Amino acid sequence: MTIDKIALLDVVCNRAQDLMRLSEDEKANMRLSLLFAHDSAGRVIDIKKLAAFPDMCFVHDVEGIDRHSSREHDECGLLKDLFVPRCGMIKDEDFGVR
Repeated sequence: MTIDKIALLDVVCNRAQDLMRLSEDEKANMRLSLLFAHDSAGRVIDIKKLAAFPDMCFVHDVEGIDRHSSREHDECGLLKDLFVPRCGMIKDEDFGVR
């Protein structure tokens, strides 16, 4: 993750805190969930796209990522229960998607 993406992740977490009235601990947990899910299981979370989402789509993604993020050692970062964030993109060079 680049420095620009980390700065954008801070913007996303601050927005989530404002919209969802998160405590500092909840915000830190959300940040970890987003970091873990950013590049796992063949999916990439498009942080820039997420930051630009309207409030409803934004809350859907950040809350869903946090709720469905696995913290198990062998599954760290995987999203459970078939949750697919709207800002998620399949990482496949053959399709030119990135």
